[in-house]
Amino acid sequence: MDVAVYVGEKLAGGFVGGAGSMAFGEILSLAGADISGKAEINAKLDEIIDQINQLQQSVNKLTDFLGKQLSQLEYDLALQPVLKMIDTNTTLARLFNDTLSMKAPADIARVVDEAVELIDREYLGAVETWNNALVGVANKTSLIKSWGVSVYKNHSSVFTGSIFGLNEAQAIQSQWDYFDAQQALSVMYLIEYQNKKGLKPTAMRIFNDWQNNRKVQLSLLYANITPSYNVYSLSSDSSSKYTMKAEQVSVASFPVNSIVVGDLLWSRNLIGPSLQGTFMKLSGDPYPEGFDNINYKWTNGGDIPPYPMYVPDLPTIKDVFWRIGAKIGGDGDHFEGAIAAAGFKRTSPSQPFRIWFFEKHQVSDGGPSGPYLCGYFIDNDNWCRNAQDWSGATAEIMLYHHLTPAERQKIFGGIDR
Repeated sequence: MDVAVYVGEKLAGGFVGGAGSMAFGEILSLAGADISGKAEINAKLDEIIDQINQLQQSVNKLTDFLGKQLSQLEYDLALQPVLKMIDTNTTLARLFNDTLSMKAPADIARVVDEAVELIDREYLGAVETWNNALVGVANKTSLIKSWGVSVYKNHSSVFTGSIFGLNEAQAIQSQWDYFDAQQALSVMYLIEYQNKKGLKPTAMRIFNDWQNNRKVQLSLLYANITPSYNVYSLSSDSSSKYTMKAEQVSVASFPVNSIVVGDLLWSRNLIGPSLQGTFMKLSGDPYPEGFDNINYKWTNGGDIPPYPMYVPDLPTIKDVFWRIGAKIGGDGDHFEGAIAAAGFKRTSPSQPFRIWFFEKHQVSDGGPSGPYLCGYFIDNDNWCRNAQDWSGATAEIMLYHHLTPAERQKIFGGIDR
């Protein structure tokens, strides 16, 4: 469950829906009333808190890395205001749970008063506080940008080059999901407060301010998993009838099934095992030939990234091996463990593990004529090079795309600098 999207949808529904059952935004207003929906709301609040607690575990793992990329004081100053909001969210979650489970009117009234007083004291500027911290107004540290920079510079350095894949994108995603969810809870409690005070137009303005802020926040989010998010807006007519409008906002997400190593984007999924003829067909002519893979799927069902992809020549595949920590040469080639550690996936593993490469043929090499030769690396063995026939031997194929500056900017937005 995307907590922020869910809360936004349910809060908007509370404005638009009719009377007769409890809705998000009306818990304080209807606490103690004999009305349906209490059990459902309580269960959903428990589910939201459980989801946030799970996200908290992912957030904790990144704390040390953030301290390395920013001065501790700088990051603490950016984080401090929202940590106070998060602490208050925790207290209010308990109070709201109490209002939904208590039976005695006096007990319910006491807890509602406590919640209202806490919101009045801590939350009236919550929408602005959250946005300032996440966006980083007035040249202050943006929490959103900080997560991306930290993940890229700390999680991705595996050997001699930078590796960015699904795990790194998920780390950024988890940070956003957690703080986005906490921001949504703060807004929900603030709208509860305004509705309790009978200030529904003010509550609507707060909702719209929050959703407009989320659009700006989402524009700063790079290299995460989710490609788009729903945001909502509310309006009312002269008869105070509310209507909701939904909008889908695209974000700069990390391409699926991809691993970026240095300046190259590789398909996370390897093709094959394939015979030499299949590999040479992909190698093509002129040197090196790419192919349009937008609708390309190989028979075992794995997908490759939405870019024109290339099969690697010898220098390219040796470079990616070196960057991910594979051992080439000497007493044999050893790359299976490094490929797995970097996040690549073998769609149809076979043994021995071979990977094709090709190279431009030089006449001085002797052997067969033609513009290309191909060979393969063998895990735990020596490579086979400059030969025509391997008696039906098969090997797997890695595919890559050289990211242009514009493509890299679209994915990373500067967090890799």
